[in-house]
Amino acid sequence: MKQCVNPALSEAIEAAGSILALARFLRVADASIHTWCQKGTVPPFHADRIEKEYGIDRRQLASKDTVWPEDGFDAVRDKLGECIGEQLQ
Repeated sequence: MKQCVNPALSEAIEAAGSILALARFLRVADASIHTWCQKGTVPPFHADRIEKEYGIDRRQLASKDTVWPEDGFDAVRDKLGECIGEQLQ
């Protein structure tokens, strides 16, 4: 099995049975899974689907910068403020 930077993604691949099986489940190209393995993050939409199907925490799959709906308005505001601050520097 392909070694991933992110152990949670390796766990998802193992749970699915293979990279190809995970790609089919998510309806993405297997090259996408390889890219995610190298980058260490999964897009939030797919991380959510993996969590629902395999029980692997989406917060461990997606970027640490991802703001989830249950995080609430304050988290969104704080993240937006960080992004705006970076743009102004």
